[in-house]
Amino acid sequence: PATSVAPTGAPALPMTGVRVIDLSQVWAGPYAARFLADMGADVIHVEGPAFPDAVRTAARADEPRAFNKSPYFNEYNRNKRGVALDLHSPDGIEALKRLVKTADVVLENWSVGVSERLGIGYDDLKAINPGIVFVQMPAYGKTGPDAHRVGFGPAIEQMGGLVALQGYEGGPPHKSGISYGDPNAGIVAAGAMALGLLKRERSGEGSHIVILQRDNVTGMVGEFMVAESLGVSVPTRMGNKDVRFAPHNAYRCRDDSGRWQGDARGNPIAELTDTWMAIAVDSDEAWLALKSVVGDPRLDDSRFETMAGRLAHQDDIDTILGEWARDQDATGAAAALQAAGVSAAPVLTPLMLVNDPHLAERGFFSHYDHPEAGTCTSSAPVWRLANSPFTGMRPAPCFGEHNRVVLRDLAGYSDVEVDDFETRKILVSEPVT
Repeated sequence: PATSVAPTGAPALPMTGVRVIDLSQVWAGPYAARFLADMGADVIHVEGPAFPDAVRTAARADEPRAFNKSPYFNEYNRNKRGVALDLHSPDGIEALKRLVKTADVVLENWSVGVSERLGIGYDDLKAINPGIVFVQMPAYGKTGPDAHRVGFGPAIEQMGGLVALQGYEGGPPHKSGISYGDPNAGIVAAGAMALGLLKRERSGEGSHIVILQRDNVTGMVGEFMVAESLGVSVPTRMGNKDVRFAPHNAYRCRDDSGRWQGDARGNPIAELTDTWMAIAVDSDEAWLALKSVVGDPRLDDSRFETMAGRLAHQDDIDTILGEWARDQDATGAAAALQAAGVSAAPVLTPLMLVNDPHLAERGFFSHYDHPEAGTCTSSAPVWRLANSPFTGMRPAPCFGEHNRVVLRDLAGYSDVEVDDFETRKILVSEPVT
């Protein structure tokens, strides 16, 4: 496909020539498909006229044509093409099936049974394209008592066992800052699509792959499952502390000159000045090094000489380190501790990351122009391929932006037929309300 051909003179990306029909929404599925899009695949993100991606208006719902301006949607759907096609219409399903004939992968993260009810389950797709790789991402699996529950990241994280372990001492379970189920499932699904394509390359056969989002979260707490099955008590909800090492915490440092926290439109909503540094002392040698940098005689207390003693009295140590850190520049103090042999690092906020000189030198953030959202900043792929370098990014598609070219060039419809689809609202360029 034209969109996946490398620029003249540039090596082709690994997924050049692969086509993915992305029926997914929100985060987990679109994130998975974006991995392949970044690697050169022609990814076609399919939405419904009355069912646009649920995050298309996230944080900007009161703006005109907000459905094309959501930073959330645009971040996870870059390098894709977009079609708004009514899959509740027989003609819409027929159009999708024509696209499947040209595709290598179909991805969906709908509720269990939706694809089968629409007539695009694996058996249906296989009959159209025997080599298709079909990846489904149900929250709780396709079988079992929870299979038909609707799943979103926060709930999947709760039911995966992760939240029960997180929190502060004496406090309740604490949700993480993000919903780990989504990116975890997205990464696994991207790998699954690649493995499905590899299998087809070797055997000529397609694949039906089911990624269980809850199971992926549960895989993050395996050591706790083993401990409980053996009757071993493993501390949980420890805040920043560690079972084996002390001191092990984040300490507030000297306030900086201020950073403005902005909303989705870039408008300032709060000024932040706090900075923090994380310190982890994992040996007696590191403890001596820490003392040499801090220079507080109170740390010479005999109670702190051994790791066992430091674990028993870590609150006292934290008080001393907290007083010292409050006057320190987080970056400078962390560098001094590292030079002495202590594990330490400044705690960087998202805004600090955007302005981080190391990431800037490595080209981690890229900019592109979106026709309606304006200039956008996006993180570059985490992979670096010497022989197939990343050549930049295209903006996420506006709603239904590629309806005509995709149905005409890939599905074989005439301009007259596409016109008829538009008249009957089977294809739209604005969400139907």
